[in-house]
Amino acid sequence: MRARRLLAGSVIVLASGCGGSPSDAPISDEQATIVSTSRRTEYVAAGVESAAQPAVLIRDRDLHALRARQVRFVIVPDSGQTTEVSTQSDTGGHASLTGSRFPVAGHYRVDAHVGSTNLIQFSVLALPASLLTPTAFARCPLLDDTLPKFSGISHTVALLRGQRPLSIVALGSSSTFGTGASDTSLSFPSQFARQLQRVFPGSAIRLINAGVGGNVATDIDARLERDVLVHAPELVILQTGTNDARKNVPLDTMRAATRRTIARIRERGGEVIILDSQRFQGDGETPQFLTYLSALADVATELSVPVARRYGWTSAALAAKKYTYADLIGPDHLHQTDLASECTAHLLSTGIAAAVYGGTR
Repeated sequence: MRARRLLAGSVIVLASGCGGSPSDAPISDEQATIVSTSRRTEYVAAGVESAAQPAVLIRDRDLHALRARQVRFVIVPDSGQTTEVSTQSDTGGHASLTGSRFPVAGHYRVDAHVGSTNLIQFSVLALPASLLTPTAFARCPLLDDTLPKFSGISHTVALLRGQRPLSIVALGSSSTFGTGASDTSLSFPSQFARQLQRVFPGSAIRLINAGVGGNVATDIDARLERDVLVHAPELVILQTGTNDARKNVPLDTMRAATRRTIARIRERGGEVIILDSQRFQGDGETPQFLTYLSALADVATELSVPVARRYGWTSAALAAKKYTYADLIGPDHLHQTDLASECTAHLLSTGIAAAVYGGTR
């Protein structure tokens, strides 16, 4: 039996209802079983003690919890000195890497050992604390299936690592333009640019909003030269598909226009991240709408374009009862609230930061 709960922006998997009472069974550590009870990949804030830490459960072959067993957590950074923390399993057989900090942003491997042969590995990505503040991560938790993993943006990564300027165009329809936001400064592109600038203060971030309400994929492609390519952006956030579904644009037409848009951006040296649709009640939950969402994902896979899964994040937040539709979608029952735009921005900026600091491995 497994139970799920939200904690500090993570989905923690808790073992429950397994086996009998705790045991001091006289078996060797090599005969014990060690299982993960936390997510195998964690996002934490660099230099800050996090509630989301690698944790394990020690059991015997009959699934009884083994208490007072020594567990060694070995922290292996991509560069720097390996450190080791030892602890004992508690009366429930649990042990966790508590009180530890990952000092600098980057990727860490954490090996949890019991005895000489039992081992479980965790992957921890420490990101700048300016991105993963307790408030930001509590408001916009990243759930297991929506953790952003952006590959294929190597030039963007190189510019940010080198503290060089980065030019971005947010290309899309009304949610990119900012419809639904209480102020233009609270649209997701505006919030995204501010978040990314805080995370990478050494790079001058320039963002141009090229959102036009009501656009479908062919409209976006038709104005690409005038509204996007003329600015020679290094990165384009391409938000598309929602209006195609609502207006019953043929799937093949949407796919072809999206492929063409991506190809033209790449021909001019730009990189692309696709942002899929927000989830909204009614049309936004129908099988037909999901068909368009799936078609967009297929194009992304075909062309190796990373996707910021806005629909998946919204669905996960609703399922976890973190938010209701009224929290995320405005009175028109379609466009995002300021909060949802903030979390869309967080999804994008976290994914880019993860790529910069090693999260695409």
